[in-house]
Amino acid sequence: KPEDSEGDALTGGYLVEVDAYAGQETSWFSSSHGIPVTIKSPSDDDITTRQKAYIKRAFNLLERALWSSSFQNDSTGYRSKMDVESFLRHFIVGELAGNTDTYWSTYMYKNRNQTPFYVGPVWDFDLAMDNDSRIYPVNNRANWIFRTGGSAASGMTAFVSRALQDSYTDRRLKEIWASMRRSGKFTGESLVAYVDSMAQVLDASQRLNFTRWPILNTRVHQNPKAYGSYEGEVNVLREFLPARIKWIDDFLGYGHEKVYVDSVFYVRTPEDLLEFATAVNSGANGSEAYLTRDIDMAGYSDRFSPIGSGRHPFVGVFDGRGHSISNLRVSGKDTCGVFGAVSGRARIRDFVLDASCSISGGSYVGLVGASVEGGAVTIERVGNEAPVTGTGKNVAGIIGCNMNSACRYTIRDCYNTGIITGARESAAISGWLGAGAEVAGCWNTGAVTGSDQGRDMARYSGQTDFPHCYSTLGTQFVQVSPAAVASGELCYRLNEPKGANVLWYQKLGEDTHPVFGAERGRVVRNPDGTFANEQVLLGDVQQDDTLTLTDADWEAEHIVWRTPDGFYLPNADANSDGGVDVLDVVAIVHGTGGSSVKFETAERANTRMYSSNASVKRAGTRKVNVWLASSQHVTACQADLILSEGLAVDTASVSAGNMGSDTHVLKRGARGDTVRVVAYSTTNAPMSMLNGTLLTFVLRGNESFSGGSFTLARQVMTTADGKVCRPADASYTVSMARTYVSEIVMAETEVGMLVDDVHRLGSTVLPATATTPALAWKSSNEAVATVDSHGTVTARSLGTATITAQATDGSGVKATTRVDVVDGTGVIPIDGIPATAEIYTLTGTRVPRPSRGGIYIINGAKFLVK
Repeated sequence: KPEDSEGDALTGGYLVEVDAYAGQETSWFSSSHGIPVTIKSPSDDDITTRQKAYIKRAFNLLERALWSSSFQNDSTGYRSKMDVESFLRHFIVGELAGNTDTYWSTYMYKNRNQTPFYVGPVWDFDLAMDNDSRIYPVNNRANWIFRTGGSAASGMTAFVSRALQDSYTDRRLKEIWASMRRSGKFTGESLVAYVDSMAQVLDASQRLNFTRWPILNTRVHQNPKAYGSYEGEVNVLREFLPARIKWIDDFLGYGHEKVYVDSVFYVRTPEDLLEFATAVNSGANGSEAYLTRDIDMAGYSDRFSPIGSGRHPFVGVFDGRGHSISNLRVSGKDTCGVFGAVSGRARIRDFVLDASCSISGGSYVGLVGASVEGGAVTIERVGNEAPVTGTGKNVAGIIGCNMNSACRYTIRDCYNTGIITGARESAAISGWLGAGAEVAGCWNTGAVTGSDQGRDMARYSGQTDFPHCYSTLGTQFVQVSPAAVASGELCYRLNEPKGANVLWYQKLGEDTHPVFGAERGRVVRNPDGTFANEQVLLGDVQQDDTLTLTDADWEAEHIVWRTPDGFYLPNADANSDGGVDVLDVVAIVHGTGGSSVKFETAERANTRMYSSNASVKRAGTRKVNVWLASSQHVTACQADLILSEGLAVDTASVSAGNMGSDTHVLKRGARGDTVRVVAYSTTNAPMSMLNGTLLTFVLRGNESFSGGSFTLARQVMTTADGKVCRPADASYTVSMARTYVSEIVMAETEVGMLVDDVHRLGSTVLPATATTPALAWKSSNEAVATVDSHGTVTARSLGTATITAQATDGSGVKATTRVDVVDGTGVIPIDGIPATAEIYTLTGTRVPRPSRGGIYIINGAKFLVK
């Protein structure tokens, strides 16, 4: 609006167009690098001179940052002035479409209280997709279209080229393209299918169109050819798009050999597990892997290589999250296993290699073949049910050999039921542990061939105890009978030292041995000494033997750190996945209706919560939106909002957006720098829409806030039928919004001084949180009085001067004090004024008696009262 010409209001929003024809428009400017820019909003009729000057300066600052020597710097380079994500996605759309006019006309916008320009929306595709004779065929070009004949407004080719010289932007371009391609929704086939569907939708319309305007046999504008029919025109797109995708794949190196660095892998498929092994063996051996579901390796074993090698031993994290690996057949020579070689810092936990798998090799064979070098290795809550066979020595169920006793092992709560066959020095748990190992809570029922006498569980040096360890053979572990394993006695004894932290479960009559899954049931001892399954109702956190919506409410309250009194934690993992989150709330809601739900990771789900960069003033607040975008209807979700120092969110300010149904409940709680939000439906109803505002919150900056960020972390979303998505964390920048000076209050509006007097003027800047409280001081007559940068006035000669204090933050706020310099003859002390005197200020206001010094008219004469 025209009145938005001061302070925050002046900063946005603006819509501009880099426009080769800008000179023909009313409201436009040429940037410092000669780029023609039309101002689309505010409109020609509404825009003010200050607004035009502001947006021109902002664009020039972007150019200055882009062309500076430090243009790749995060805080001072062009990325602080232009949103790279929108720039690159706009770039990809233009290049994918083969649009020769992408930078002939380019829209950008700038939001209020935000520094960067955003690039978009896209438009003007009449010369796209091989429809421009000047560069036809596009896919024969050796470089991007904008560099090889595409039209561009003055300066824009250099502008885009400069941005792409940034190593971050170049890398991010490749990442975005790779992410689009990996999604499976961005293929030649999918785009051709879309073209076909739209061709069918438009078929009736095109018949009417080309009846009215029969131009199918006529070249129009830059058409390279006239194809003679609607089908011929559609065929251009069918051929162009797959070829264009391949061209960009080749140009960006997508699908070529990858260079791996330490990363986090979420293993959802056999291919993911193969890629993780490849990454580790290529040198990214500090990577982390997390199974998101059971992995069936049927048909993939011949492509699997043990994770970690002598050259690149595995030193990262492998977390099975309670899942299993099946149908994996590992075969090789020495140092063979699911993990070939590991070293210090390796942590392997929480999975079962089931009985459908097998491991075979030479020497040093096991679930972990061997360890090399040194350091601590931890293996916990891992079960091996696969047969392990080696033609040499040191064959075992968990770790074959600790080479040279270099590593220090901690093995907790692991088991082996597989048959172990080695030539010599083999054992159920480890063929060679070395010294100083800790083995606790482990057990074995597998037969062992090739063991040393008396060391059929583990071989080691020095003294090693095996607390709470059991086996059906040998004497190293406490011996139990096969009947005790089947009856539940072993399961009960394994849990005894753990107290309330139950780990082992067994569904008696079905499970032949203890297992990790809580859904199989806890084993209790009857008064007569026999064993049975405890009758429990998972999700019954009130312990009233029934599932109600109050259980769901309590569960949600517990998740957001507001645990109700009486909450029974052992029943909280309602879906038996080893954790407590919104999925358990959904499972409880299902249970109240007598149904159940099986949660599975959604394949190729394009579902996420997202927000935007923001700004907030010191001691100020800013409302922030969190949106949900999904390809399928979400019924429940959870996320953590992690705040950097100087930022806070009052949980009472977190409110639901426009997506929830009438049955949706929003829970929120805080702990430290994290606010956790849970949303679920009491009927498992879906959200009312696929995309929209999920929630809002009020961000507060403290009085010393100078900039920070917030992160949407640990997102979990599910549909009513159990399709689960866990998007990656996303961080957003929070910049410090300027607080402008609103008022300057002078301690004195008038001051009387003698020549050579010095007087410091008092001033107060409001508000106290103003970003730039410094003032600029100026005298209207320096021959009479001068003033320094601190507001100190020096009287120079007789006369009057006005001293002005002005804010330096661009707000234009100012205040003045009048200074009268007089000679010493008219000086009178304040207590020497006659009681009957008539006293006036210089402005003619009568006063009974001066309360402070200054120039006054007393009985018709001017005096300096001191």
